[in-house]
Amino acid sequence: MNAATHDAIPTKAKETLRRVRAGMESNQVPMVTEIVQIIREITNRVDTVCINDLAEYISREPSTMVRIISIANSLGYNPSGAQITSVRNAIVVIGFERVRNLAISLLLLENAQSGSVAQTNRELASQALLSGLFAAAMCRERLSPDPELAFVCAALRSYGRMLLATFLAEDYAAAMRAGTGQAAERVYREAFGLTPIELGREVLSGMQLPSSIIDTLTDVPAEMRRNTSRNPRAPCCWRLILACASPRPFSPRT
Repeated sequence: MNAATHDAIPTKAKETLRRVRAGMESNQVPMVTEIVQIIREITNRVDTVCINDLAEYISREPSTMVRIISIANSLGYNPSGAQITSVRNAIVVIGFERVRNLAISLLLLENAQSGSVAQTNRELASQALLSGLFAAAMCRERLSPDPELAFVCAALRSYGRMLLATFLAEDYAAAMRAGTGQAAERVYREAFGLTPIELGREVLSGMQLPSSIIDTLTDVPAEMRRNTSRNPRAPCCWRLILACASPRPFSPRT
């Protein structure tokens, strides 16, 4: 973020970003940063990073490695039946993007099922995973745009909420109770200086993710949703954003 952009951000938003980034740097809750690390390691780096490097990164967590190998050997991912015995084999046989999305899915699923993670965080992880799967399925059905890209973009639309629920839990719970629907944007701006989508975009913009992902992290006005859904000639980027737009978020338990 350049100096001019930073100066344009409201004071309350700057404080929210400061607190979130401080929490991320503490590494006390790794899930919210591991997703981005996986994307950064694999997305758009096929020409510069060797398969061994990518396989080594994913293999750092033995349980994730075993589950990826198992799923990659299933008929749905590997119709040729070629035997896959390592993450390196999986990348070669089923591709970088599918292995990346498998790793993200498993990480979200693990956190959704974990008893040691707060209920709100488990629900947000579930929402991110389901949103990604739904967006990918929509894109496969309509043959456009790239379903693997749609998965990542849709899953990351919950990233700002994950950050708030993790590092500003009490404030996030209060905001969720205070407003839903059209009132939610006003409530979030009053509480944090920006919306969850805007928070996710600000944080992820500094992590060298490709613009094809960052550009989809925007709030979609109701009128734009209607116009895009009715127009088969709408720009591809807007159709991707519409496919990735998350369903109504889970509310924290009270």
